[in-house]
Amino acid sequence: TLERLSVNYDAANVFRETTKCKVVDFPVDCELNFIGKYSFYNATALKEIYIPANLEEFPETHNPNGWDYGCFEGCTSLTKVTFAENSKLKSTRNATFKDCTSLSEITLPDGFEHIDQYAFTNSKVKSLHIPASVTYIGAPILGGCEIESITVDENNERFYIENDALCGRFSDGIVFYNCFSTAEKYVVPQDVTIIAQNAFDSNKMNLIKYPQNNQR
Repeated sequence: TLERLSVNYDAANVFRETTKCKVVDFPVDCELNFIGKYSFYNATALKEIYIPANLEEFPETHNPNGWDYGCFEGCTSLTKVTFAENSKLKSTRNATFKDCTSLSEITLPDGFEHIDQYAFTNSKVKSLHIPASVTYIGAPILGGCEIESITVDENNERFYIENDALCGRFSDGIVFYNCFSTAEKYVVPQDVTIIAQNAFDSNKMNLIKYPQNNQR
C-alpha cells in the first residue's frame, strides 16, 4: 500500500480519487509553482499535505459546463495542511477544501489575499484566523461548519469582528459573513447592509433581529 509519496511536479488528476496514498510531501527546496486541476479531488486516504513555498495559488475551478471540483474537495481523511515558511500562496479557489470532513483547523500563511467561496464548506474547521493581507472573502466559505471562533488581524483594513461575527467593509456596504455566537437571541450589527449566504449555519438561535437598513 502506498502510504507516503514525495513528488517534484503535480499534474491534473494525478492523485484524484486515490484510496491508498496517505501523505504527500513536496521537497522543501522544490520549485513547484503549479498544482493541476482536481489533483487531489476525492483522495479519501490522504491525511497530510505539505504546500511548498513557491506555490502561489491553487488551480482555477471554473467549468463553463457546470460545477467544478476543488483541488482537495472530498479528501475526507485530511487532517493536516502545512504551508512552507515564506509561502507565496495568495489565494484559495472555489471549494478548495470543501467536504474535507476531518479537517478541523488550518492556518493561512501571511500574505494570503483571497479566500474564495465554498473554501471550507462542510469541513470540520472550528476556528479561522484572517491575516492582515486578506482583501477578499467569497460567500459562503464556512457553510456547514460548526465554527466556534473567527479572528482577524488587527492590521486588516477590510475585515473585522463585531458582535461575534465576521464582517467586511465594501463599496456597496457592510457584509455580514459568519456568526459564531452561542446566544439563543442575536441582534445583527446596525451598520450591516448585506447578510451573506449560510451566515448562521453554526448557530442554534430561536430569534434573530435584523437592522432596518439591511438590503438583502
